[in-house]
Amino acid sequence: MPAWLTPVIGIIGVIIGVGITEIRQWMERKEKYQTLIFERRLKVHQEAYSLCYRLELNIHLLQKNEMLQKTKKQYDKCVDDAKRINDWWLDNCLYLDKKSQEMILNTLFYSTKQIDSIMEDKKDEVLEKFMEEQFKVTLDSIAKGVGVKYLPEIKEQLKSV
Repeated sequence: MPAWLTPVIGIIGVIIGVGITEIRQWMERKEKYQTLIFERRLKVHQEAYSLCYRLELNIHLLQKNEMLQKTKKQYDKCVDDAKRINDWWLDNCLYLDKKSQEMILNTLFYSTKQIDSIMEDKKDEVLEKFMEEQFKVTLDSIAKGVGVKYLPEIKEQLKSV
């Protein structure tokens, strides 16, 4: 074997070793980053779910009390919920998946129309039915939009949602 071949093989070995180490470190950093992003996405999706659910509940209570006595307090609570979602949206929308972003904006837009329609005694059954379905679709898209690709071990848990 020529004398120059041994140092060349040694250099190639070092290069391969360094390459493998760099790739391993890159993969570890990527996994850590994905885990951190997933945790934030999960938190944001949970907050979105909670806020939309509360808005739906308060609108439902406002509708239910429509025949009895609508109060300014109930109306204000619905409006405050919508404002809270809007403010929350500005701080967190980039962590949501595209479908959840779209559904939350639609829900927010149409829920304000529904709140005003209830308070103005303009019963709009088409809007009410639409909003019932809109809330279901929105809550479902938020639950599914967390991004299970980041943590495959919880895929089964989220599929059942």
